[in-house]
Parts: sequence; structure tokens; C-alpha cells
Amino acid sequence: RIEQVRWDLAGAMDDASKAHLSRHELSYSERFNELLAEFQMAYDLDLTRDYQPPEDLYVRVNVLQDIGQFIGPESGQPLELKRGDHTLLRRGDIEHLIRQGLLEHSR
Repeated sequence: RIEQVRWDLAGAMDDASKAHLSRHELSYSERFNELLAEFQMAYDLDLTRDYQPPEDLYVRVNVLQDIGQFIGPESGQPLELKRGDHTLLRRGDIEHLIRQGLLEHSR
């Protein structure tokens, strides 16, 4: 449950929630947060961005409208997307474009 609370909050527990944990649970929670932060920094990604942990770091998409050139916010890589493109990209670079309706998931 501690891991699920961490995902639900997309951050560390507040003091009120921590007050309900035993000493061992609190220690476990703190170490879990440390390991998650180290992992995210090592791979330059934010796993807590989505409500549920992502299944894949990369997603295949169809480009519905010309987007042009931009820098991927997660990868820092220059990207160029044109209407009709079908490509595999880092989820964190293009998730906002899917929400805006400019891209769609492809199978």
C-alpha cells in the first residue's frame, strides 16, 4: 500500500499520513522514495507523471497534424513531426501532444 500511495500522490506523503505509519513503515516509505528518485534521475524520466505507472517508456503514434520541430521535454532531443508520420517516441516527449489531439496512439 505504501507504493500505491506514492503513485497516487505523485510525491512523498504529507506529515498527517506519515503519522499513521509504524517506525518500520516510515523507514520503508522513505527508502522507497529515495530509490525511486535515484532511478528517475539516473534515467532522466518522471515515473510519477502518470496516475498509473507507464507500461512502456516508448509509444507508437500517428501524427494527425503538422507539429514541426521541437525539443522533447523528457529526452532533450530535437524532434520533427509531420502529418502522416508513424513513429515510436518517448512517452514523456509526446504525451502532451496526444492529450491535445495532435497525435494518436497506434497499434
